[in-house]
Amino acid sequence: QPVNVKINEVWSTSASVSWRHVNNGNSPISKYIIHYWRKQSAPHRLHEVNVSSSQTSYLIKNLSPGLSYELAVIAENEVGRSEPSETVPFFTGEEEPSAPPNDIQVEPKGPTTLRITWRSPPKEFWNGLIKGYYVGYRKASNSNSVFTLKSIDTKHTDPNLIENEQYEYFLRDLSKGTEYEIVIKAFNLVGSGPQSHHLIARTLDGDLPSSQHLLATDTTQNSISLRWHQRDNRDIFGSSTPIKSYMLQYQKEGEPKWHEIPFDSLMATSNPPVDSQSMPVYTYVLQNLEPGAHYRIFVTAINRYGFSDPSNIVYTKTIGGWSYKSAKTD
Repeated sequence: QPVNVKINEVWSTSASVSWRHVNNGNSPISKYIIHYWRKQSAPHRLHEVNVSSSQTSYLIKNLSPGLSYELAVIAENEVGRSEPSETVPFFTGEEEPSAPPNDIQVEPKGPTTLRITWRSPPKEFWNGLIKGYYVGYRKASNSNSVFTLKSIDTKHTDPNLIENEQYEYFLRDLSKGTEYEIVIKAFNLVGSGPQSHHLIARTLDGDLPSSQHLLATDTTQNSISLRWHQRDNRDIFGSSTPIKSYMLQYQKEGEPKWHEIPFDSLMATSNPPVDSQSMPVYTYVLQNLEPGAHYRIFVTAINRYGFSDPSNIVYTKTIGGWSYKSAKTD
């Protein structure tokens, strides 16, 4: 059995290993066998290398950067193979990521803001642990100019969390009604990887509506009474484009589908609450519901430029079933 197995030096795609063999008087060694595998992968994919009996060191090649490996050395003679040596762990050096982020989407969120979402590159192209991303942007009309870069750090050190998270960034203080080119690239401790393809997005010519504040005011066995108003008076007394309609969405607990109810026009109630700063208050009775069922409800406002952010989500329950009526908001 080989002893004193050591990793002498490690690079990003190779590692130098050495060992010693104690001659116990049996038949001579015919060869050595090195087994190595990625520690993170499950099940382990075993790699096997045959080494001449005259050697007690070897350079393992074609490893992947930034990964944990383990290895063991086995001796073989005409009788058979020895027991494996003690397992030795090692970690290859990192290299820059070799692929851009995935699933990049850009949408305008107002006259000076773009919302960008993306996911990490495929894990086999990380070449280390992803530490963050660079979001680059420039005016599309200035395609010869360099990208302005914003750095966004990842929130996690667990590779599984990094791999599964959707990232989001808001580019603010942009020019109104202007097209921008967007690129994203990942970085680790060594450097940054290739940038994504260019995406083009245009900021809006005006403001989106402000979000609404939604309340459940009453419930029956088959209905929920709702009331909402704007969180601020920007769309009423300011220079923003007026709200032209609303969209109410609700979901029964345990069902995947959200139901949509559009309102092209609504009459405002004449008795706004004190805390609404005399802004219009709208009411609606959601009907044909199931008794004793839990529902989630929110509303969005719409103007000529698009949808507002969703209101707070109201969680409420129709009368019936095992418990009494309750209503709360998040």
